[in-house]
Amino acid sequence: MEHFLSNLGDLIAQNGATVVGVIVAFFMALFRTAQMHGKSDWLEALMCALFALGINGALSWLNFPSGIGILASGFIGYIGTVKFSRYIKEKLGMKE
Repeated sequence: MEHFLSNLGDLIAQNGATVVGVIVAFFMALFRTAQMHGKSDWLEALMCALFALGINGALSWLNFPSGIGILASGFIGYIGTVKFSRYIKEKLGMKE
């Protein structure tokens, strides 16, 4: 158990911005759905968190600062995966 906590602490220290971004996206989506529908949508929040994880990874691969990843993650959590995917499809010129 001691090694697990030590390894977990090292992982969070190395990837702190990513962890914060995913958590921000999760809770933003959770609170947004609770406000809009009167109940929290855990699946939407999980999808936003996973989508934010992917975006954060892509931005770090492109050598963007970690703060940009956190900002993008919060944005994804705020607008949601459905609206964000629709926005991306429109920008890429994809028809539904």
